[in-house]
Amino acid sequence: MNNKKITKNSIIVRSEKSDSYKIFDFSVDAAELFEEVTLSSNLTFDCTWQVAQVGSYLLQWGQECRHKGGSAYEYKLVEFDSNSEDPLNTKPIQSGYWTKNKFWDYRNYYSTDPNEAKQLDLLPIGGFVLNTILTEGRGTFRLFNFDARPLQPDSTDPLSSYYQLGQGAFPLIKKGHSLLPIGNYVIDRHPDGKHFRLWSFDPQLQVPLSLPAIQQGCWKDVDTNNKMLVIDDKVLEWNPRNFHYKLW
Repeated sequence: MNNKKITKNSIIVRSEKSDSYKIFDFSVDAAELFEEVTLSSNLTFDCTWQVAQVGSYLLQWGQECRHKGGSAYEYKLVEFDSNSEDPLNTKPIQSGYWTKNKFWDYRNYYSTDPNEAKQLDLLPIGGFVLNTILTEGRGTFRLFNFDARPLQPDSTDPLSSYYQLGQGAFPLIKKGHSLLPIGNYVIDRHPDGKHFRLWSFDPQLQVPLSLPAIQQGCWKDVDTNNKMLVIDDKVLEWNPRNFHYKLW
């Protein structure tokens, strides 16, 4: 009998074109890498909303909208419960609206695209959340403290304070780049899907992903067709066209 403990992670799989979603158990020790978790049928969550894991919480936010006469983003913070019948639609701990000025200051946009602010890009790294606005010339960022305050529900914005005042700029992280946090590092994948830089994350620095990069290079057999997902200390790479995958 194999008494090896099987450790599992829950993976949320969402559709880009519909509101349907599913939950899978992920384990490198089990017979199957992914095993679908049977929950309520027809699970749905607005596909225009984004979801990001911050610790044991799920930060959810929508596209730019109008609220009290100004531009804003509606948000919710829920505690993830894999035993819930509908994990993405549990009662929020905190909820409300972020004003656009919180992320864009008083500028309407940073590039020639007037719809730039439609989608808000937030990247959890440890106990922080990094807001990025990536344009052709540079990447603008702002770093936030994350505080869920679960014992004080409906009382506060989980991104209530800036870790550093003002906005900063990344000289080498620009439009088309994808950032994948893993531990205290961030993989910076370039638009061609092959080239990359590895940055060390240090919130104490004025630019938390500062030069010099830890390393940079070009991956073989990886291009824009390949997707990547960080799961704990591993990176899952797969090709949606033929379903081939590698776990690094």
